[in-house]
Amino acid sequence: MCKVGYVPAEASYANNTDGTATIKFTTGSNLDLTKTYKVKTNSTVSGTKDITGILLAANSVFAAVQNQIAPTVKGVSVREDNKIRVVFDKAMGLVAPSDFRVTVGSSTQTTTCVTPINSTVFDLTLGTAIDVNATPSITTAVNPQSEDTFGAKQGAITNAITADNFKVNTVRLDQGAAVAVAGDETITITFNDSLDADSIKTGWTGAAATTASVFLMIPTRQLHCRVLVY
Repeated sequence: MCKVGYVPAEASYANNTDGTATIKFTTGSNLDLTKTYKVKTNSTVSGTKDITGILLAANSVFAAVQNQIAPTVKGVSVREDNKIRVVFDKAMGLVAPSDFRVTVGSSTQTTTCVTPINSTVFDLTLGTAIDVNATPSITTAVNPQSEDTFGAKQGAITNAITADNFKVNTVRLDQGAAVAVAGDETITITFNDSLDADSIKTGWTGAAATTASVFLMIPTRQLHCRVLVY
């Protein structure tokens, strides 16, 4: 634990791929962002060195500049027929539903409410349902009111962002090589993107087969399948 102006904090560091390094202090309570915060090195530095052994410069003062880089949307996907998920590149303090315009074909609508999933992921609810297999595009109002936790406003999206949906592309049933052998058929589901095997079954990496149950329903001549992994 460290102290930042007598506020308890946790410190973490990283050596970055561009040759720089960062130390991040995460405070245990909210800071008053109307105040100015500074970082000062001691008059004598004996412990903090770079990888070649050079000591950090002593008795130096640096003002902490608030992160005012505008948050941006880095991902959009269709979750349900009336829900669009947006992912921001940083933690958000406010996401205004009136900021967003969702377009499918020639139809555009404004979202009606926002449901936070976490600090960077939000679900936008539509007033009118859309086809879940559609690929809607997202734009914003000219002056968005959504902002990050530092109060930096989101920049306007004028070049539409197209949703990148995770969905099933095809389901194929193949007869086994040996017709007389029971349990020789396969059902292959192809998705449009890589998937997280652990999200299907905890602990499954996909490197080896796992136990599954296939529930088959044949109400007509068509074959309907539901694959349950347990």
